[in-house]
Amino acid sequence: MDEAAEKLPFECFIVGAQKAGTSTLFAILARHPAVAGSGPKERHFFDDETRDWSMPDYSSYLANRTKPRQRFGIDATPSYLFWPEALPRLRRYNSSAKIIVSLRDPIDRAFSQWLMTYARALSTGRRYPSFSELVSDQTRHPAKLPGKASQEVPAREVRQLTVLPRGLYAHQLRRLRDYFPDEQVLQVDFEEVVTQQDALARRCLNFLGLSPFRKPLSPVRANPSSGAPGAAAPTARDVAALVEYYADDFGDLASESTIDTGGWTLARVLRKDMSAQDVADRMARRLSR
Repeated sequence: MDEAAEKLPFECFIVGAQKAGTSTLFAILARHPAVAGSGPKERHFFDDETRDWSMPDYSSYLANRTKPRQRFGIDATPSYLFWPEALPRLRRYNSSAKIIVSLRDPIDRAFSQWLMTYARALSTGRRYPSFSELVSDQTRHPAKLPGKASQEVPAREVRQLTVLPRGLYAHQLRRLRDYFPDEQVLQVDFEEVVTQQDALARRCLNFLGLSPFRKPLSPVRANPSSGAPGAAAPTARDVAALVEYYADDFGDLASESTIDTGGWTLARVLRKDMSAQDVADRMARRLSR
């Protein structure tokens, strides 16, 4: 295999959402013999504000081909769906790209992201807001985003302090449709990724034009957030604030998404099948893991 043949372009992109099973989905698809799945899962190419996007250099943006049957690489960077300039940059790179979006109940997703970031900060001695502090701040103040609108906010800070806006899915899916037609986009639900991996694999591989796996998959373990013992527990007031924050966007989601969201926590609270206190109690149990 010559040097040129050892590199492949990226043709499939798992663009979000963070903490919605993207690592598991990537691990499933990377098992296929036609997929160049070695190397890092998240390439963070199109959300890199240090690059010269007036004349982008793609020479280093290639997947490692380790077997002759491999045809293309997969970049699974969840922030591409959320990052303001990532989608137009991705389209410029490959307008025929196949896009996979995994969505998760926005309340559960936000809490899972907070847990992950809080635990990481704790392990390095840094302070990170409690969940109540984060909810209070982000429901009252608009997110400061990178890209054309704002260059003064460091990318790392944006990733850590824009937890709630990442769950405004209807808005993000409308933007996705601006750049990629529906036939190039596959939406999946987090619950599928966790509990229906064989069926999901068949659906994703068919979408990508690849043959199905010959044998049933051995389960791919999810990448759960660790607990945060000692952290202040979320309150029913926090959950109620989240419900109010997401309600309008969630109302628009039905016209933008192909996913059945009826079992999501947000939907259940809005229907009064669950109370805000029920959700807060469930979150508190996760803290002690």
